[in-house]
Amino acid sequence: MSLPTLTLHQPYASLIAEGVKTIETRSWKAPDALIGEVIGIHAAARKMMMGDFHTIWPDGVPVNMFDRCFNAPLGAIVATARLAACVPIGHLPAEFVFGTEKYPIPSCPGYEVDFHGDVWSTVPWRGTAERVLATQFDRDGYVKVRPSRDEREVNLTVHRLVAEAWIGPRPDGKQVRHVDGDPSNNAPWNLRYGTPSENAIDKVRHGRGPLGHSHHKAKLSPGDLIDIFAGRDLGEPVRSIAKRHGVSHKAIQRVLTGQSYGPPPAAVDDSGAQGRWAWMLGDIKPTTERCPACWGVGLSGFSLPPGAPMSVLRCRTCEGVGTCAPVPAKGRQKVWRWTP
Repeated sequence: MSLPTLTLHQPYASLIAEGVKTIETRSWKAPDALIGEVIGIHAAARKMMMGDFHTIWPDGVPVNMFDRCFNAPLGAIVATARLAACVPIGHLPAEFVFGTEKYPIPSCPGYEVDFHGDVWSTVPWRGTAERVLATQFDRDGYVKVRPSRDEREVNLTVHRLVAEAWIGPRPDGKQVRHVDGDPSNNAPWNLRYGTPSENAIDKVRHGRGPLGHSHHKAKLSPGDLIDIFAGRDLGEPVRSIAKRHGVSHKAIQRVLTGQSYGPPPAAVDDSGAQGRWAWMLGDIKPTTERCPACWGVGLSGFSLPPGAPMSVLRCRTCEGVGTCAPVPAKGRQKVWRWTP
């Protein structure tokens, strides 16, 4: 096996490894197969330009960042991350690219949420000025926390708290939607307010809703759907298709628009295709904390000492320690695959 890898110039690759930069922008959309997958972050061999520093820090480069970035490795894999989502850049506020801020939660005084969706308590506790609240998952996969409000603990969903702090008060009749369909991904860029209908359509699009063939009251089979779309392509009237399948014309319209049985076969989302795309990165770790050959690559990234049992498989790069230095590699254009 091999690891899908993305090459960036320095200091951007090291800024990702440092956790400062969590979004990479490209003129092309990430392949759908990469969403949710592990990728490597590779630093190109090109030497760093001073103009790069001024682009990121127009008011002056912090001394601690200058030293780390100027001496950053070149021509090496410096981090691993998970590609959480890829959305048109126009959907994101500019400050999200280097977002490290925490915003207060109006309904929970003394608590804040950060760019990654973590809920922080700002009330001193056991000598700690700030701390991240422990989380738990409900049966639907949503993350919950137990902050104190009015001198008692309350059980609240994290996505509502993040949306309240970063987006604003929830309008009446609206719900919080997860753009990438992952209920555990509560980063602000992944949340939107929407109607219950929009939220239900999201679940269908992401395969999480009890609609289509999985619904216990479904009247149309996969073969029926093929026939319905074929009739549409041949110009057959909707009422004629409905009569042939024994359902109402409104039911056929919902099928053709993707509202009841998922997106139609010909539906393609081209929004932002002519602009730039934001690659949203999560679970970022530098190679010194997580070996790219040990994590997410598979047994091809390991070696077996002669005569040793399978239980002692070791990483070829770090001998199983799991704390590799940046791994030398030659990068390429687009997404390329690194084999340890």
